[in-house]
Amino acid sequence: MSSVPTGPRPTRRAVLLAVAGLALAGPARAAGSPQLDLVVDTRQLQVGQTISVQLQLTNASFRGQPELPVESGLQARFTGQSTQHIIVNLESTRITAYTYALTALAPGTWKVGPVTVDVGGQTLTAGPVEITVVPRDAAAAKAQDVLATISDPRPFLGEVVVYRFRHQHADRLLDLSWTPPDFDGFIAEKIAEPAQREYQIRQDGTTYGVEEISIPLVASATGRRVIPPAVVTAKVPARSNNRRRNPFMASVDTLTLATQPITVEIRPLPTEGRPADFSGLVGTFRLDAVVHREGSNTPLPPGQPVQVPLGESLTLEVTLAGNGTLAGVRLPDPPEREEYRVYDDTPEIRATVEDGRLSSVATFRRAVVPAREGTMTIDPIEIVVFDPDAERYVRLKTDPIEVQVTPGEAASGEVRRFTDEQQGTPDSRQDVEALAEDILPVPGDARIRDRSLRAALPWAVAMPAVPALGLVALAIDGALRRRRPDPRTRLRRALHDLPTDPGDRLAALEEAFREACAIRLSQPAPGLTREQVATLGDDAARLYDDLVRARYGGFEAGGDLEARIRRFVEAT
Repeated sequence: MSSVPTGPRPTRRAVLLAVAGLALAGPARAAGSPQLDLVVDTRQLQVGQTISVQLQLTNASFRGQPELPVESGLQARFTGQSTQHIIVNLESTRITAYTYALTALAPGTWKVGPVTVDVGGQTLTAGPVEITVVPRDAAAAKAQDVLATISDPRPFLGEVVVYRFRHQHADRLLDLSWTPPDFDGFIAEKIAEPAQREYQIRQDGTTYGVEEISIPLVASATGRRVIPPAVVTAKVPARSNNRRRNPFMASVDTLTLATQPITVEIRPLPTEGRPADFSGLVGTFRLDAVVHREGSNTPLPPGQPVQVPLGESLTLEVTLAGNGTLAGVRLPDPPEREEYRVYDDTPEIRATVEDGRLSSVATFRRAVVPAREGTMTIDPIEIVVFDPDAERYVRLKTDPIEVQVTPGEAASGEVRRFTDEQQGTPDSRQDVEALAEDILPVPGDARIRDRSLRAALPWAVAMPAVPALGLVALAIDGALRRRRPDPRTRLRRALHDLPTDPGDRLAALEEAFREACAIRLSQPAPGLTREQVATLGDDAARLYDDLVRARYGGFEAGGDLEARIRRFVEAT
């Protein structure tokens, strides 16, 4: 069963609004910052097709028109420029768009750009962008045409593929709706939303409108699968010359088109050579790590010695980027060290679909707190992934980072330790200045007390209220205990109200399992590690591992895994 919602059919207006929403969801830039962007409608053309390319200059001015360099398989022609002002939160942004007509001349992969302009002594650069040109298909240019493709017809289990639906038309559309197929053997990528866009292509003197929808999917079951046709319904002005039609009523033709089915073979991950610490991630990834000083967002230069005073902390920022799903990913637990302690923050995960490919990035921030002076080494981080391009398991590893911990305030000489006096070191602490009368040294363990009536008055007034306050506190605590829900009852209720969607159901079961482990271990659920769960027994450890595999390899509602989790939670 597909987890991609099929719901009401989106209209063409909804498609356009979704495109606008995706544009607004991009990274915000501060108003006033100059920027140069190269915007291309599509990166695949047929010989003879022409598309529009825009060079967008933001918050800057340029005299004349920038040159758009292209390689020999392409031709670029300047067609005009426009300027618009956008005001958001009382901040104005000025965008000047230079538009070019880009024509495909020969098959191959060709570059557009890079484009470099000088504005006010500052050099801005955009691009380059690669365009793939394929031989012309005589049957491609039709008044109405639909096409469905998938980025990899032979993916591995857990690999992300992108299903791409394309509708091309020469007529003016009055309405457009489509019905996505059932993606048997796949689940929707949870972080990246489907990408939608529309643009125009000109060929043989005719302008064609194109709508594209790209859906990221995670292969969740092995074997041969068939993705059925996707159906699109378009309403266009009628071409009939029937004079009897009502002149006050617009005549509309409804066209229904369907794509060809797609056969997919989902391959299992190889068992040979699979490391015991395999993370479950499938894709081509890159792992990087940089260090920040406390309170700074600027990373320290790599390869240079890192120094930090005792009493301050460092932030280890780890970035995992690639083309696979990163839902639920986390860093391996760090080894225990006497030299420093670590504290992990919640990771930030982003994913987008660009040009028919998934791009995902997870950013982890780990606070490193030195425990003593001297030289310490932050251990490298290792993550094992399966690379479907290389068809093998790959161990990603960051470099160890050497840190020199220098004396901080606690050891600067301004504040001495008690043992310094025993060793004959003079105490450099300043004398305490008396505000009213001198304070004489107090021998032994005696304490200074104010025996005046003024000092005793607060205690004299408060003492009778102590028993009453105690009774009130006990009553409040009892009421809170009675109102506080039993966590075991809450867990059983969660099992009773599981969602029907496979992905959401798996997430709810995993949360219930972790909460049950947290109750048994008397520890908070978010920070539980496999080693901690394993102390509850082999069944708990196997459930932990099976949940990780199910997260990337698919999940069957009501199956053996769900039944085992139910038994574990109900026995808590």
